[in-house]
Amino acid sequence: GLATTSEEKRRHLGRAVTIARRRLAADDPIRIRYITSLAALHLREGTIAEARTLFDEALRAATRVNNGRSTILISVLNDRAALDLAVGDFVSAEASHRRALALAVDLVGRDSFQVANAYNNLAVALAGQGRLPQRRRPRLSVFARPPPIHEKIAHAAIENEKNKKNRV
Repeated sequence: GLATTSEEKRRHLGRAVTIARRRLAADDPIRIRYITSLAALHLREGTIAEARTLFDEALRAATRVNNGRSTILISVLNDRAALDLAVGDFVSAEASHRRALALAVDLVGRDSFQVANAYNNLAVALAGQGRLPQRRRPRLSVFARPPPIHEKIAHAAIENEKNKKNRV
């Protein structure tokens, strides 16, 4: 059945990571996803040292995928930055988010969800350092309405998609 407790989830993910490490190349995106999933579980549980070790392993591996030019690297950078934010290291989180943003712009273009998300993540790190004016600070809840600075980005992406459909 499905894992219901945190301990069961950790055991199942740990087993998946063990098998992936044995059977998949270090830079295989599936292996990287399993490792980041286990790291995220450790982060949620507050076992920071384990989370950091796993995120760093995933980051090293993701950096080797397609010579550091992959969407998996964007994801891992954002996941690792979440750990930095959780422990209050906003400077490291900012660096990871800036790197993820630059990579997202380069790989998928400015008018994409990944870029809008990267801007939001960067804004959170900057707000944590007190480097955004109060009126521009992002809301940290994923359920909250996006702050005004990001509405423009989302609107531009939607308009771009509409324009693409109208051209066809």
